[in-house]
Amino acid sequence: DAAARQQKAASRAQVASKWVPAIQSRVRQFWLRPSNVMAGSEAVVNLRLEPGGQVVPDSVRVIEGSGNAAFDQSVVVAIYKASPLPVPDGAEFDLFKDFNFVFRP
Repeated sequence: DAAARQQKAASRAQVASKWVPAIQSRVRQFWLRPSNVMAGSEAVVNLRLEPGGQVVPDSVRVIEGSGNAAFDQSVVVAIYKASPLPVPDGAEFDLFKDFNFVFRP
């Protein structure tokens, strides 16, 4: 039913809007900027998390690179160093078991 799907999507968006900025902030704390990073760089990475926010070993993959391999690798390293990431408990955590994360410095 379309209304139920729309309600579920809205609920997911609300959960993401609450937790993704916290994840972004945590990763930024551990990110070391490579010397040749251009303004506006971003990378999309896929990662898998365990309950409690632990990053699953060897799970972080660059899905859409920035065009700068050093930047992309620095994001992957920062995600592992930032583990555990801030995530919700219970059913809301399901969004973060396997998700794509956009990193912008």
